[in-house]
Amino acid sequence: MSEKNFNCKFQVISLGTDLHEVYVGMCREILAQNEEFQERDSGWAFFSVSHLLLNINKFEPIPGSSHIRLPQVIAEKHACVNIKNYEDDACLAWCLTAALHPTNLHQDRTTSYPHYSQVLNLHGITFPITLKDIINVEKLNNLSINVYELLSSSGGKFTVEGPIYFTRRRRDIHINLLYLYENDKDHFVLIKNLSRLISSQCVNRNGSIHLCDGCLTRFSSADKLIAHQSYDCNHVMTVLPTTELKSKPNYFGLKTPQNILEFNNYTFAQMAPFVIYADFESILKPIDYCKQSNAKSFTEKIEEHSRYSFAYYIVSNIDSSLNKFETYTGPDAPKIFISKLIDDVKLLYNKYFKTVKPMIPLTDYEQRHFESAENCIICQNPFTSNQVKVRDHCHISGKYRGPAHSNCNLNFKLQNFIPIFFHNFSGYDCHLFIKEICDVDKYGLDVLPNNKGRYLSFSKRVLVDKTDVLLLADVFEKFRRVCFKTYGLDPAHYYTAPGLSWDAMLKVTKIKLELLTDIDQVHFIKKGIHGGISQCSLRHAKANNKYMENYDANSSSKFLMNWDTNNLYGWAMSQFIPVSDFKWLTENEIQQPTLAQPT
Repeated sequence: MSEKNFNCKFQVISLGTDLHEVYVGMCREILAQNEEFQERDSGWAFFSVSHLLLNINKFEPIPGSSHIRLPQVIAEKHACVNIKNYEDDACLAWCLTAALHPTNLHQDRTTSYPHYSQVLNLHGITFPITLKDIINVEKLNNLSINVYELLSSSGGKFTVEGPIYFTRRRRDIHINLLYLYENDKDHFVLIKNLSRLISSQCVNRNGSIHLCDGCLTRFSSADKLIAHQSYDCNHVMTVLPTTELKSKPNYFGLKTPQNILEFNNYTFAQMAPFVIYADFESILKPIDYCKQSNAKSFTEKIEEHSRYSFAYYIVSNIDSSLNKFETYTGPDAPKIFISKLIDDVKLLYNKYFKTVKPMIPLTDYEQRHFESAENCIICQNPFTSNQVKVRDHCHISGKYRGPAHSNCNLNFKLQNFIPIFFHNFSGYDCHLFIKEICDVDKYGLDVLPNNKGRYLSFSKRVLVDKTDVLLLADVFEKFRRVCFKTYGLDPAHYYTAPGLSWDAMLKVTKIKLELLTDIDQVHFIKKGIHGGISQCSLRHAKANNKYMENYDANSSSKFLMNWDTNNLYGWAMSQFIPVSDFKWLTENEIQQPTLAQPT
């Protein structure tokens, strides 16, 4: 039996919040996730609720006060009304008033509108109005509000993101606001035309545009927008790739379109020179406990795991004489483990990584091989007349590895870390020394979490059973050699097996995957994904053919056959799939389909 965790979104709780409504909504969200998970993953069935974890965090609301000028590029869109409320901190109230009483003259002046106190019911609302107060403003005035945020990036560009507040109930009167922040000042601006405001952020398309105010995604028709808002929108801004060139060039120094995905991790196509395999062991110590009451269920803790020993094995791919086995037993095992490990890593770095070893002069055979080579050993692409062919060598041993393109050789660098593999790291071992590694390291610790209790990896690359460590090293080293021979990739560079298999697919097939740039196509594919048992069946079938005694010649002939088919999933996974040139079919193409043979 396995456990599965489901999480619901954070909710802002204030004095005016209906706690029962929030609780019921969270329960519905978790139950919906549970049902969806059972449908998509074959073999899973809900059994019981093991525990409920409630996270409570102090909410620091964003105040809105003090006038802030809109950036020129945003103001020129004429999609917003930025009211100059220099004499008060009621910018949000003025925005609502301007939306309820629009004017074409001097839209940025407070004198162009009635005072907000004459228009809005703000009983119990304090100024400046914050995000947590908006729900009460909505209820008091029978309107709905969405709030988006304006963010700046390098190069003087601005993007609208959000919503940072999304109404729980859309009413007949709906208002969109833009939140600004500058020099510790906050300000709300009225959005007149949301589509015009974010037009430069969206992919260009012909025809009418329909915008979802929950995720700022554009759709080609009102029906698609309604369907998206009803079933797909999660109120998170969706960013799709475009056909524009990427700002960062690929491995070969070329800029490719954003929607083209290809293999680019050529630095992983070299074996990591050093890998460390480690394991911890604990002893069970009895603990004192109080007698529990029989009136309710309880868990009786009788033992605790005490960290007591470790072992690690350094394996060198350059020279086996550099291999080193280290072990220790004692109550201070975690502290000693971190200390010894850091010393060994620093020694390896200073001796082998810090300085590049010059290339050993080539032998006659290596020189002839270099001169006659037609393909780069790194990217496997042929040399052309306008490309420089250079000699690639190992920066640690100095040995010649083969001919390479000049650009490939310059980018073919060693990773600046040493991978460390643990036996059951995320499930057990990391909890034994995580405190010690934080205490020893003055630069802190970066963690790649799988969830709150299980750490997939640290970005720290800096008497136990000896058999466990050596067996782990032996198995994984064999796995590394097989993968490198088959795919030309070293698994030691990857965090997960899916990451390795994905890169192997891109590298071996040399495919250039075209990512979808049409949100309608994304949702079309998404809705077609189903899990669990799939079958096409007829509930009742009756045979009728000439070999039967009760054959009916006036009816069509029917035969019943039993098929024993194996590995349907494997067969399906080995078939060709489309990789580019995605388009919508016309009505005629749907009625008269033509199957193109994959190339």
